[in-house]
Amino acid sequence: MPNCSTGLPRWFRFLFVVIMLALCVVMVSQILRHQSLSAEIADLTGKLDTAQKRLLKQQREMEQYCAELPDVLAELELAEPAAEAAAARVTELKAQRSALRETVAAQEAVIAQLQSQLAALPVPADTSLQVDEVLTVLTEAQDALRQ
Repeated sequence: MPNCSTGLPRWFRFLFVVIMLALCVVMVSQILRHQSLSAEIADLTGKLDTAQKRLLKQQREMEQYCAELPDVLAELELAEPAAEAAAARVTELKAQRSALRETVAAQEAVIAQLQSQLAALPVPADTSLQVDEVLTVLTEAQDALRQ
């Protein structure tokens, strides 16, 4: 027999409690999701503001560079002959360096040849002794002939 004191059947009360709990869970999850989405929106809004400021800065720089471009091109046209002359001078100096390296190599070969000839010469001290011995022998031979 249904409980008449509350006027509602027991199964209805149970169903009402279950539905209310389910709704509470849904509401809490929606509140948490809303907070997370709000934080994400705030983060993305900050990033968007930063990107827009960066874009404006880049547009100003682009306008400035476009305004300066004719002057830079004019300077480039003026500097181009000097740059070509400098490039030609570099080529000339590289050729001169190669020639100097060849000259140095040839001189080193001559130096090496002269050093080998110098090494082949007798030692001056030995030569001096040999000359003294020969002079002594000649002097003795002259003395022997005079007697």
